[in-house]
Amino acid sequence: MDIALIYMASGRGRRFGSNKLLYALNGRPLYQYGFIQLQEAARLLHRQEDMCCRLWVVSPYEEILDWCRKQGACVQKNSQAAEGMAASVRLGTACAGTAGAYAFFAADQPFIQGQTIVFFLRGFIRSGRSLGCMACGPRKGNPAIFLARYRPKLLALQGDTGGRQILRDHSEEVWYFSAAAEELQDIDTREDLKQALKML
Repeated sequence: MDIALIYMASGRGRRFGSNKLLYALNGRPLYQYGFIQLQEAARLLHRQEDMCCRLWVVSPYEEILDWCRKQGACVQKNSQAAEGMAASVRLGTACAGTAGAYAFFAADQPFIQGQTIVFFLRGFIRSGRSLGCMACGPRKGNPAIFLARYRPKLLALQGDTGGRQILRDHSEEVWYFSAAAEELQDIDTREDLKQALKML
């Protein structure tokens, strides 16, 4: 299957107080952690499963777009980032074209591992479901994947809800992948950053 891996790097860091994605976490900008793991997952899947996983990066920040482009990713400038997450989802979906599925990953989750992404995507394909997301206890959502049949709904999203509304509206179709809490941890505040540094 042809899977579009869409890396959403448009967060404005309101609660963080500055652009959190460019903030150095143990010497490396936050956004690079998840990107590197996505690249590794794409390589593993292509080699082991004969899947075609193309990596797209959506961001309003030239520094992020330039770096990701140099790593071989396709990039798309997000001039509508102020709207919220839906803009990233729409742009990523539109740019990825006619993929078999669209998988979305947030750039503020530095601890997700490439092998976990492989298990998630492989398990979703084998599940026979049309929707999937990672979960830990009551926490469900990002990362998430949508078969191509949901492309029109992804392109119609508005505001800051992202694809959660689609997952809620079609809950009977959702396949859940159990992930470790630390891998789903996102960085929203300076306190989150302090905890992340301890984990590293």
